[in-house]
Amino acid sequence: MKKYIFSAMLIALISILSSLEYVPDEIIVKTKKHVSIRSNSFGLGELDNFLSQYGVKKIKPILNKKNNRYYVVKLNKSVSKNELKNVNLDEVEYVQLNYINKLFTIPDDPGYIYQQYYLVNAPKAWDYSTGNKDIIVGLVDSGIHLNHPDLLENNYVNQKEITIPNGANLDLNNDNYISLPELISYFTQNNLDLNDDGYINSWDIISPNSPVLNNTDDDENGYVDDILGWDFVDAPELSAIALGDYMTPDNN
Repeated sequence: MKKYIFSAMLIALISILSSLEYVPDEIIVKTKKHVSIRSNSFGLGELDNFLSQYGVKKIKPILNKKNNRYYVVKLNKSVSKNELKNVNLDEVEYVQLNYINKLFTIPDDPGYIYQQYYLVNAPKAWDYSTGNKDIIVGLVDSGIHLNHPDLLENNYVNQKEITIPNGANLDLNNDNYISLPELISYFTQNNLDLNDDGYINSWDIISPNSPVLNNTDDDENGYVDDILGWDFVDAPELSAIALGDYMTPDNN
């Protein structure tokens, strides 16, 4: 019976916490410089006076380092968001509630449970960011499936290697970045199945007769037409065991 009572209490507690926006009776303070905490006091007149009206139980540094400026303050009574709204104190950069982070980014991919995302702590990373086109991630690996639906919109396109065909508008959403789907859209509209495989995709874009390539190292990085990356492998000695394209460095 005690086991079931404990389980019910735990479920109730989790339910309550999940509905909270911030930790009750706690605030976070960032000071403009490191201070030494003594007797639950910052030693900063205005800040200590402000906190005294709520009663300070404990002040704890957030970062375990010599020059920490972040502190969690446990109070005897709650302070509201409105009460902190216009707080402007000398020697203090900000005072805020201790907000609770909530998980919003578990994907709806039906194959999610079969992926080894935990090896790189992906779910934790997604709670900070789910990506930004200004961040370029370089992969050193045996290859990448450029046409995979999970990667298609996220593959980096080297803008400096794109040759714009006469009269063509490749930037369909006018964001000053020509994406891989936008390139494929242009090739589809013009029926450019350049490798004659019955599909119009990334392989057509990097074909030797592609209209968006000019057989020139436009960005002068040493690699000709590296619009979707570069194959650095040149290992004919591995012919007995290697698979795929392992003979010639190129843009495929």
